[in-house]
Amino acid sequence: SSFHIRVAVLILICTWLPNCSLAVQELVSIPNSISYLVSQICAQSIEDDR
Repeated sequence: SSFHIRVAVLILICTWLPNCSLAVQELVSIPNSISYLVSQICAQSIEDDR
């Protein structure tokens, strides 16, 4: 399900970023990457509230 995919991506990011400053730089350099991740988290949160 899309929920499980979102969780898996967040786990990957949380595991990958703390150990690699280059990964952080790459993620931040991608336009709209942070806002996209936040929107995905919020979208799931809104679905849960229904």
